[in-house]
Amino acid sequence: MSRRSVRVGIVGVGNCASSFVQGLSYYRDVNANEPVPGLMNIELGGYHVGDIEVASAFDIVIDAVPCAKLARDRGIGRALIGPSRYFMKSPPEPFTDSEARERTIRFIREDTEPTH
Repeated sequence: MSRRSVRVGIVGVGNCASSFVQGLSYYRDVNANEPVPGLMNIELGGYHVGDIEVASAFDIVIDAVPCAKLARDRGIGRALIGPSRYFMKSPPEPFTDSEARERTIRFIREDTEPTH
C-alpha cells in the first residue's frame, strides 16, 4: 500500500529551510516505534516524516523588488542586467561588482538601463 504524502512549499530558502530538508532526509526511514534524537514524534496525525515531500521552494532578494517595480512602471519587459548582477550574482553577461553597482544606480536614477 502506498503512503499518503504531504506536499509542502518553502518560502525563504535559508538556514531553517536547510535544516528542515536535511531533517526530512535524515528521518525519512526511521520506524515509528524507534526513539529518535531531535524529534518528539516521528509520526503526527497519521503522517510519518517520510510522507513529507518538498514540492517547491523559492527565495527573493528583497532589495531587488524596488528595481522590479521601477522596471514594471517604466514598461521594461526584459532582464535588468545591472541589478541582476548586483543583487543575484547571476547575470546573463559577466562584469565586476563595482560595474554592477554603477549600472544599478544608473538604472534607479534614469529611465533606462544600458544594455551593454
